Amino acid sequence: MKNLILVLVCLVGSFTLSAQAEQRFIEVTGSAESSIAPDQIELEIILREYYQDNNGKRKKDLAEVVDLFMNTLKKHGIKEDQLIIGDRQFSWYWWWSYRHENLMRRKFRLRLNADADLMGFIKDMDQQWVQNMSIAQSTHSEIQRLRKEIKIAAIKAAKEKANYLLESIDEELGLVISIIEIPNSTANNSYWWGSNQNLVSNTALSSNTSNSDAISEVAAIKLRYEVKAKFEIR
Repeated sequence: MKNLILVLVCLVGSFTLSAQAEQRFIEVTGSAESSIAPDQIELEIILREYYQDNNGKRKKDLAEVVDLFMNTLKKHGIKEDQLIIGDRQFSWYWWWSYRHENLMRRKFRLRLNADADLMGFIKDMDQQWVQNMSIAQSTHSEIQRLRKEIKIAAIKAAKEKANYLLESIDEELGLVISIIEIPNSTANNSYWWGSNQNLVSNTALSSNTSNSDAISEVAAIKLRYEVKAKFEIR
């Protein structure tokens, strides 16, 4: 009886392997991409102490500099909850500079929406107490929905490709077997203002750029997704 069960198990295993070997399929990749104008940006701003004379005696300390910065934010209707204070790496630098350098610095990140007066803000930040200002990140308020749409378009492109390839050899597309998203990293363009003392205008923003268009022109968000799909051949 045991020998009979063993034979049956072997037969079932052989049949399964045979069925898998006979399954016909087509495997293709599909991709979709889009370039989106951002409606939100995140600025990285480094403030610093500075001397108000050539003798190095009258120093504008960090607390005064931060007050000037906060007043500039208020002037443009920017709320303090849009600020992110520094990061761990820069916090360590702040601790080190406190003991080794005469002029202290502090880093902030500032979130701005499309309705912000970006050009006016940049102009008012052209001060001695601003060491550097750069666009650290750009995004869109509907980024999750846009990503979903592009991923769906990539899957549809894979199915369309598999279909016309099979039609060319008089075969028909069957059910989907698997869909795998291929990892893809896309970096946004970054732009910077400033070096040492003075801020300079961003090359991406012309003198004719209006305040309402400034954020949408600083850096396009490029989204691209690719999938690998496997379909049965009927």
